[in-house]
Amino acid sequence: MATCQVLLPRMHSLNESTVAHKLAMSGQKNSRSWTHGDLHMVQEHAAYIQHYKSHLNRFKEFARVSPFQVVELANGSFFLPSTLRRLNITACAWNDERDIRSGIASNPPIGWYVPPPPHIRQAPCEQRFTEKLALWHSWFTDFQFGHFLCDHYPFFLRLVEFVADAKLAQGVRVVIAHRQGTVKKSPLYKFMQFLDPELAQAAVWVQLNKVACTSETLYVARSVKRLPTPVESRLSGLMRGVARRVANIHPPLPNAERNRLIYYSRRKSGGAHGHWLSNEQDAAVREAIERIAREHGREEQLIVFGDKPLPYHEQAALFLRARFAIGSHGTGLMNLIFSQPNDPASCLSKTRVLEFICGMRSVDFAPGCPYRKSTYTYLAGAPWLEFHHVLYAKGTTARRVVVDIKEVEEALHEILTLDMDASTSWASSSRWGKRNATGI
Repeated sequence: MATCQVLLPRMHSLNESTVAHKLAMSGQKNSRSWTHGDLHMVQEHAAYIQHYKSHLNRFKEFARVSPFQVVELANGSFFLPSTLRRLNITACAWNDERDIRSGIASNPPIGWYVPPPPHIRQAPCEQRFTEKLALWHSWFTDFQFGHFLCDHYPFFLRLVEFVADAKLAQGVRVVIAHRQGTVKKSPLYKFMQFLDPELAQAAVWVQLNKVACTSETLYVARSVKRLPTPVESRLSGLMRGVARRVANIHPPLPNAERNRLIYYSRRKSGGAHGHWLSNEQDAAVREAIERIAREHGREEQLIVFGDKPLPYHEQAALFLRARFAIGSHGTGLMNLIFSQPNDPASCLSKTRVLEFICGMRSVDFAPGCPYRKSTYTYLAGAPWLEFHHVLYAKGTTARRVVVDIKEVEEALHEILTLDMDASTSWASSSRWGKRNATGI
């Protein structure tokens, strides 16, 4: 896997060039020649940059720091819930001498682990083990492969590393929880058989909502204080571990074979996920991609993804060949974990991503807006990718998203340019000045 830099993403707006020119000429944000739209765009851009700079600084902070501490419980027991209430995780780990506590002291407690209530502490152990176990639990108990990739899998891999680093590998097994009574019927198990068959076989699979216990040591991963809740744990160091592991199992392809231009379609008739584009907007975006790709002489094959279900291995095979990926924020873009360069020189021609995300014009879209709901955030900066964003337009709701087609077209003209080397990449320059980068 190539060692690339984490870059700030790039926001595209329709009147950006006009405003950038006014900034360069006057250097004043209160120029009389500015329109209301100009001022809004400057405010939006400033907020966008500030948001992602704070993420970049956070990635640096945790780049070399373990996100958790491991506590040993002899003859440990644990309970992983099948339902959550907001951030009230209510996972429990304990033995006869102590309880694990981790999170924010509130009523109810928020975070990772709470002491077991009496009915759980007194419940019989329904899943007994005689091995040493390593335990971590997340906030998302339903299987959804996008959230699994960014919220669960990174910690499982870090637990595997901890076991190896501490020379505990002999007999220590990582715990993975599932909902189904039979593990082989679990969608998560089937996904893991594809993604990481070695870990799938080596792990101990336990059922949610049932007390489990071991007659050996239970190693409990408890978060550090700076990560009070699981949803704050998307860290660059962890995601680099995922990228390395995925690249070893599903090797990246040479640049010459990365010849697909993927449009991630989330039109109304494509599924029950919500957050869809109208069929008319979906068609307009697709037409713009085809037309502008022709104008720039692009030879990549356009593939429409997301309009029908695909097996996991077919999704991975598609994104292994991705030169460009375009579309609205959604789980399907988490397949970009497979779109990695295969040598250091490939960092000069990263897969370019144009993602439509929520901004100030669409703050009612969902909790976490503006800006936070993006694949850039979920993949913790994804140093193997170059991210560009178009913000949802006015009229976006929790069920339907709207984009300004002209803004999409402007962004397409930039990312589909013929010259893909570093001299013209957004990584090296822009109308707004040099793009921040870090080697984390």
